[in-house]
Amino acid sequence: MKHSWSCLPQELLQIIFKCPGITTKTILELNLVCKNWGIIAQEILYNSIILDKDNIAQFIYTLNDLDSPCANYVKTITITEGVDLNIPYDEDLILLCPNITELWIEDITDEYYQLLLDQYNEGNLQHYEQGTIPTTARHTNQLHVYNRSMVAMKKNITKLLLADTLFQIFDYNYATDDFEYLSEHLHEFSRLKYLKMESHAPKFLFENDALIQKCSSELSTLLIAAYNKNVLSKSTRPMLELECLQRRPNVKSLIMFSDVFTTKDMEYIMFKFPELKMLKFQCNRLERAFRWENLTDNGFYSTDVLVRFIEHMTHIKAFEVINFSIPPGAIKHALLPLAKCSEIKALRICSGPNDGAEHASLNLCNDKSSILYGLTERSIKSWETQLLFRVRNLKMPYENLLNIFSGENIESLTIKTESLFSNFIETAHGINHMHTLGSSLGRIFDCFPNLKEVYLKNVLIRDFSCTAKPKNLKTLSIESSGMWELVSLDISKHISSIDHLILCDIDMVDDSLERGDDRWLFFRFPDTTFDTIEVIDSLASGTGCIVRICIGSEETEPSQNFLLKKDTIRKITEDQSDYFLMETDMFRVEIVCAGLNRFGTYSVQMGSQPLFIILNE
Repeated sequence: MKHSWSCLPQELLQIIFKCPGITTKTILELNLVCKNWGIIAQEILYNSIILDKDNIAQFIYTLNDLDSPCANYVKTITITEGVDLNIPYDEDLILLCPNITELWIEDITDEYYQLLLDQYNEGNLQHYEQGTIPTTARHTNQLHVYNRSMVAMKKNITKLLLADTLFQIFDYNYATDDFEYLSEHLHEFSRLKYLKMESHAPKFLFENDALIQKCSSELSTLLIAAYNKNVLSKSTRPMLELECLQRRPNVKSLIMFSDVFTTKDMEYIMFKFPELKMLKFQCNRLERAFRWENLTDNGFYSTDVLVRFIEHMTHIKAFEVINFSIPPGAIKHALLPLAKCSEIKALRICSGPNDGAEHASLNLCNDKSSILYGLTERSIKSWETQLLFRVRNLKMPYENLLNIFSGENIESLTIKTESLFSNFIETAHGINHMHTLGSSLGRIFDCFPNLKEVYLKNVLIRDFSCTAKPKNLKTLSIESSGMWELVSLDISKHISSIDHLILCDIDMVDDSLERGDDRWLFFRFPDTTFDTIEVIDSLASGTGCIVRICIGSEETEPSQNFLLKKDTIRKITEDQSDYFLMETDMFRVEIVCAGLNRFGTYSVQMGSQPLFIILNE
């Protein structure tokens, strides 16, 4: 079938012929003929067309009034927030684009699924596979219509929600009519690849097995959300019979949202899904910390079961546990075998609120087996090269945990705590700090010798000694952190390649947690050119504490031309030949310039007022 080039949108012509400003006349003059232009159009438009309030009307005009054959190749449409759906844009798109497979609408309405059902019954949407799913907590009628429209289009549906409604459910076996209706038809969805199950009835994971078994053999992702889940009495607890289960090796991703994760759930997962690649457990109700529960042990967590569970799941590439609470020592035993898994690329463990279990072990802060609530993750965005290490209520030196996750492939490292005070131990005698706590920057570089980026926030820095210089480090950011009184960051001694340094809200601390008065925080920058140096927002603010910033090494002669430009500087005193003392309304900063053989512009920002330091030959 032949089509005129004039039917194609201008944007598509430019993409096909890789030429800005292309016109139909130019194409004809150059005799550019593309016999397979339809295939190219399909490849370009297949992934997603995003329509907002500014371009949706024009897009419909292009398809409708210009009678563009491109409409036949539009398969995925996303309508962003803010589009007025009182104007029947969605209906127009369904009529104009007969081969739509996905339709996503951010501002969903109760009438949306009725529209899908009506259009399908009229012979449209014959290729529809997936789209926006309802929010069951607020829209009971929406769920009702959604179920009937999905059942009508069941032969093509690949993504499905199976849910009950937000009623108070007291009967253990209770389910809403909508849940039962869709459950009865679940086996008819022959192309189903993604199933989200939401239930407000208290169930164990394995109690959903009959529904899971109904699903298509193509099912690869399973998300199970169980809300308002209560620990059942022993008399109502069902039995888990593994020998009666059929395995589902095609399921690669399992996500669980629940209040309780039991040892029975672990055993079920180990047997049911032998080829899992991604596993995630999360509790969204922070007021009820996620509990690892052993039903034979008065509700306490069983370390042995978790270790066996982790050792069994060696093929998992991504493992996340979020908002949990466990007794002291358990996570240590779990992390060690998990870190040895040959396949794992993303590991994330994040604590929930404290529930009092840790108080008995506060005096064990020097013991590696004491409480460890933390989060570690090799970033999913770049599994091979990044490690994100966030800490919440960590009661041990960071490097003790870094020993587990050291690696030469890690290029980006982030260490964050909830607040600087989370580095301290609170006892009955007040807040005390121990010199064994805090982080050694040098130890970090020893663990990860190929780091390119280091971001520290709310971290207590103990020392900066390292065995070997990090050769590839380009960015070092230290924010809202504290340093011991005598700590000296002689960066030139340890780093030779840094380009971007950010220092934000750095304080000195001692055993009494007081900021230093007339003490020194000492930063020596290497003899190199920085892209930027930023010292931001109250470096030892307001207490007379002096921050000394040195550029170059002590052994070399000072540079002569050192120009300072900023109106907010009240006084510049040339106290010695190798440095200037600057006083502002907030604090004093000494900048020592020694032995520079490269010159550039440096920015030191004091509060909201930047200070530019220009070094000239």
